[in-house]
Amino acid sequence: MSRSAETYDVFLSYARSDDASGAVTDLHDAIVEMFYRRTGRNLHIFFDRRQIRNAQLWSERISSALQTSAVLICIVTPKYFASKWCRKEWIAFTGENRGRSGGAEFGRIFPVCLNGQPSISTKNATIQNWARSLAGRQYTDLAGTPARTEKHAAIISRLLDDLIRVLEHTDSRDAGPGADIFQLDVTTGYVRDRDRYIGLLEDAANITIVGMTSEALAKDLGEALDRRRANLSDPKAFWSSVRVVSLANHLLVWLKDEQPEYPSPEESLIQRRLAADRGRHSVSVLLGSSPPSQWALYDARFYLPFTGTLFEMPNGSTIVQLVIRYEGQRSQGHRYLEYDDTPDHYFKKAFDHVVNESEEDQRIVLVGSPHDKAFRWTGRRFRDKVLVDGSRETGWLPVVLVITWWNRDGQAELLLELRTRYNARRELDRLSHLSSYVYERDVQKTVGHVPQVTETDLQAAVPEAAALRRVRLEVGDSIPGELQHVENCRYIYEGKESLFFYVYSLEIPSDLHFPRHSEICRPSIEDLLALREHQALRNAERLCQLISTSRDAGNSGPKVPDSAIEICALNLTVHDRFELGRRLTAAAQSKPADSDLELLATDLGRLVKQTQQTHRSVDQLIQVAGLPGMQYRFFFTTLLQLYEDLDINGAPEMMANIKNNPVKRNAVARLSSLYRDEVTMSRIPAEI
Repeated sequence: MSRSAETYDVFLSYARSDDASGAVTDLHDAIVEMFYRRTGRNLHIFFDRRQIRNAQLWSERISSALQTSAVLICIVTPKYFASKWCRKEWIAFTGENRGRSGGAEFGRIFPVCLNGQPSISTKNATIQNWARSLAGRQYTDLAGTPARTEKHAAIISRLLDDLIRVLEHTDSRDAGPGADIFQLDVTTGYVRDRDRYIGLLEDAANITIVGMTSEALAKDLGEALDRRRANLSDPKAFWSSVRVVSLANHLLVWLKDEQPEYPSPEESLIQRRLAADRGRHSVSVLLGSSPPSQWALYDARFYLPFTGTLFEMPNGSTIVQLVIRYEGQRSQGHRYLEYDDTPDHYFKKAFDHVVNESEEDQRIVLVGSPHDKAFRWTGRRFRDKVLVDGSRETGWLPVVLVITWWNRDGQAELLLELRTRYNARRELDRLSHLSSYVYERDVQKTVGHVPQVTETDLQAAVPEAAALRRVRLEVGDSIPGELQHVENCRYIYEGKESLFFYVYSLEIPSDLHFPRHSEICRPSIEDLLALREHQALRNAERLCQLISTSRDAGNSGPKVPDSAIEICALNLTVHDRFELGRRLTAAAQSKPADSDLELLATDLGRLVKQTQQTHRSVDQLIQVAGLPGMQYRFFFTTLLQLYEDLDINGAPEMMANIKNNPVKRNAVARLSSLYRDEVTMSRIPAEI
């Protein structure tokens, strides 16, 4: 009965609390001693108190021992049935031994009772089945017999009679047919019950997600990430890795629609593609604030063999959740199966295979520089590598801005988006028209290929394609109406790339229904003006802080540019805050007593609170910070002029108010000149 050091004759399975008095240890010692006296060799028995060193991974060591043990001795007590680890050991062993040479007639499982056969009163069907399976086997009952007594030795001797007979028939440990069958401890639940899923996301070290459209995934990841950061008290905490695979758009035609409200197959396909695009976008945006080396998105190039999530936990274990899709049911009505991965890591390999056979979604942004009234394309860069704070990059990025609106009951209304962590990476909590970078794929879609030779002016059709792509993300494939080019604007950033905006206008059908999670809203001109006023007050308050900091630093600190002071004062003026603008200019330039600057900052802070607006998002009330940078700078020129042309309610009156007020008119003209001066804007903070 020779046996290698890597295999075991016996695996001793028990609940740790049953050995509090040493009963299990005494049993182990008696079996080992008697086996040696009767056979002349050492019994290779796996007993975790003796076999596992502190530095070893507990779950891996247990799993390996179960795979290589010929016999299972289980100490059957109420605490044994209550132990999830004993249950895992039972399942792993019974699955491993199915079909092994030697045959089931020799009985490889030996139940041992410490003090009579336990009574199981639980209503848990799994435990009842487990107990019945053990009850059908011959028990060895120690009946509370003290160790090292003749009665105890006699009981152990009878146990060894059977044990030795079984081991004699299992000298050959080669796996027979069915050795790769595992009995898994599986739990199930509904996909709509998100607490379990979010909890696993929160605790995992590495995550691999394989899904069809990933439409609702960003919300789950966001909630799990918030919990993770709160528990770790680290606002930048993240997973070691996140991989998300979704079906490529051309495969969505094969996906059974889950939305019975769309009876037309064509309309169902449109909605599926829209959900897929939104899913990729929201997940990309949410994860985009973390280093790109820690996450990646993939498009599956073949129909997925399964959907679900692989959670690799910090303790080395791997948990699998597979989703069982039921045609005709919404995704929230699907069930999932959850279990630990097999010892050979079969399911991890399956998830890895799906990732390796999929195509990584690498979005490439065009870079270049303005050339006359066009944009000269000179290179490419990954999206995650642009607009990095402190990068000191000097290039330009082409961006599209689409002013969407509709006409309801004879009244034109603007349609803007609330920027949240699920649809934008920068300038969050602001109301914005739809915007996007111009990507390399927009070039490919327009001209059919990506030219190798760059340093050429971007064709007008390319940014138009980017603008339509951005709108489709909200309204679907069919876009009625015609895209109208308004003008091009330059937005200069200090310390990183600047933006070259292609501005368009597009009328949206008034009967279009925006999904709730699209965050599309209909602010009035008065709302936008109030938001901008709040923003101007906040910028002035921030400037006061910069001035104070600069004075405290003396000659060693950075001086606040005069142009920044002038811009803040002019913005206060156009919002009828002329006196505040005058006080800001005086406080900054004449070096009055510090108390004057502090008093001004206090007054500005009070007004900032008074003008704060809130907006109801999908799942929370958000304090709106204002407008994105470009729309803030060019509100009274590019945007308001277009609003007047579209006859948006209140726009003509607001424009007339500026034209008829010389102070405001001059302030708007001066702001326009300063904002378009590249030298001036490269020296001041971008938000001003």
